[in-house]
Amino acid sequence: MHNICTLPPKDFPAKKGKWDLVFQFTTLSADHVRCMEYFMGYEAIYNEKLTHYNSNYWYIIHPLSRFRYFYDTYAFFWFSVSFIVKPFHLALNTPNNPYYFIWLLYWIDNFLTYVDIILNFFSGYISNGRIHLKHNEVFLNYIKLHFICDALCAAPTLLFCDLHGCQPWVYGLVGLLSCSRLIKLHPVLKYVDRYASQRRIALRWIIMPIYLFLILKHWAVCVQLMLPNFRRNEYGEYDRKSWIMINNVFNLTTAGKYRSTFLRISSMFLAVNIYNNYYMWVHEEFCFTLFLYVLGYLLIAIYTILVLLYVGNRFQVDKKYVEVLEQLEHYMHNKQLPQELRAKLRSCYSYKFQSKFYNEMKIKTLLSENLNKQLSVYSYKNLISKTPILALLSIEDACRFIEFCKSDVYFPNDVVIQSEQVGTTFYILAHGTVSVCTSSGIELCHLDEGSYFGEIALMSKSQKRTATVIALEISEIYYLDKVYFYGFLKKYPEFAKRIRTDAAAKLDISRRVEQMNKDFLFRKELKF
Repeated sequence: MHNICTLPPKDFPAKKGKWDLVFQFTTLSADHVRCMEYFMGYEAIYNEKLTHYNSNYWYIIHPLSRFRYFYDTYAFFWFSVSFIVKPFHLALNTPNNPYYFIWLLYWIDNFLTYVDIILNFFSGYISNGRIHLKHNEVFLNYIKLHFICDALCAAPTLLFCDLHGCQPWVYGLVGLLSCSRLIKLHPVLKYVDRYASQRRIALRWIIMPIYLFLILKHWAVCVQLMLPNFRRNEYGEYDRKSWIMINNVFNLTTAGKYRSTFLRISSMFLAVNIYNNYYMWVHEEFCFTLFLYVLGYLLIAIYTILVLLYVGNRFQVDKKYVEVLEQLEHYMHNKQLPQELRAKLRSCYSYKFQSKFYNEMKIKTLLSENLNKQLSVYSYKNLISKTPILALLSIEDACRFIEFCKSDVYFPNDVVIQSEQVGTTFYILAHGTVSVCTSSGIELCHLDEGSYFGEIALMSKSQKRTATVIALEISEIYYLDKVYFYGFLKKYPEFAKRIRTDAAAKLDISRRVEQMNKDFLFRKELKF
């Protein structure tokens, strides 16, 4: 049964009227995915909200508020569309050839940029692990970082040019200012990385480079289409040496222009000579091509490094395992161990680590006591469910029983216990299969996972083993010293009763089989 908290949550005294509802949406939220990075526990969250509420800057939007979370998500999609619309408008939407749909998207983007500018003047920020909410700090931070690029990106001069006309070079210059939108690419990439990390998206290392590559390639296509327009706006016609004239691109449809330029940019990024150096004749196109060559090689190098880092990190555990095996080989060679023993050691490492090296003790020492208990319950859950004798104990006591045990790995034909020897331990078979034989060598049965043995010697006065147990395959066996075993018998009567009953039944079967074997051998001798 789960405990349910019935205490009412702490709240603030309402003193700002209708703004209290707005404040709940703009102040720190415990549901924000990054809240626990800065505030541990509900008391710390409440104190931060109370400080924000009672301050002179209560109207500032908290960077870890619900509003900011939803707004950042919306801004990611908006900026992604803006990264497409802005350069497209710059390259193809000219005064002489307007595209009204692109023009509409352009002005919607400008309007949203104005809204974003206003909100950023009233939104707190995080810097060096500290949350800043004071209005003067927020104001200066935004002015220094993003205000100029946002203002240039939504420059209202284009409104005058579109409605009243202006010189082509002025139109192009003001259009170039919208390229400042690319400065927003960095915070967008940070948001993508943070979101993918919080959602534990395994391929985030490949999503960001692909997103960056596609955005940069789209901008490169639009800039490549824009360059010939500068000369046409200045001299009234395209340069005859330009790639647009040579490849007759200016007569194509908009989709055709974009497709042709996209292939051209792809060849530049990869330094593949598709266009027979026609782009080298015009100075600005030559400089842009050289820039794309360098950028392309840089992106390829970055992506190659990311792939190598991912592969290296992914197989780092395998590498450690291989290094451990190499140390094992050197050890066996130095000790001049026989091949049979070497094979057992290799099998032991393979079984124990499953080709992935890890330090279990080091991992557990970093965990809290509560987490270690939960880990024990989960780790021993299968063994407890398969072992009938442990079902008589509570889950905590069963885990404690196994924690007192030690484990060992046996290989095929290894003797686990030998008959007629003094027994001092109780065994539980965790994995594998063993054979149980009488002292005369008659096989009684096979035991598999969840079976237990060794209790007969511990419950008898002589404390001698009545059977021999041999591993038939690689088997992991837990064993408990008799001191702890007797302690559990005293503490749990039902457990002790079941052990005594099973021990008596097993001993009876063993004796009857031994007696039958003796009778058989006696009759066989009489025949001779």
